[in-house]
Amino acid sequence: MQMTNEHNVAQRAKYYHALMTNHMLTAGEDYQNLKETYVIFLCPFNPLAIEQQRAVGHYRMISEEGDYLNDGTHTLILNASGD
Repeated sequence: MQMTNEHNVAQRAKYYHALMTNHMLTAGEDYQNLKETYVIFLCPFNPLAIEQQRAVGHYRMISEEGDYLNDGTHTLILNASGD
């Protein structure tokens, strides 16, 4: 649970994903063998830089054309103070 808003949820999520994937492969192993990773933040505040008080945010990597790039990382932000 993230108790205070330090304005670094995106950077923390990136770091946590990196920690989880760091040792998934051995040298020369195919990248297709990487497993999906999930980072979940439960916050009593709205960590997103938007005014809307959504209860859940899910980041995805999207191409310029709008296609979802399946990189296997999932970041969910649960805003306990949201609607």
